[in-house]
Amino acid sequence: MKKKYRVWAKMTSYSYLDVEAESEDEAINIANETDGGEFIPTTSEDSAGDWKILPDVKEVNE
Repeated sequence: MKKKYRVWAKMTSYSYLDVEAESEDEAINIANETDGGEFIPTTSEDSAGDWKILPDVKEVNE
């Protein structure tokens, strides 16, 4: 008889923020201090994100 298992995955999504700054370090500092809601999610196939199956598997008892 087959059992049911819950398999976990981790998803990564990418977004960007255009920042005006005098250097890359300043741009990173500005981005770190910016509200995450201001970042724009990417939509292209090349940078839309990724996912990975995690080794944490649990049997589901219903």
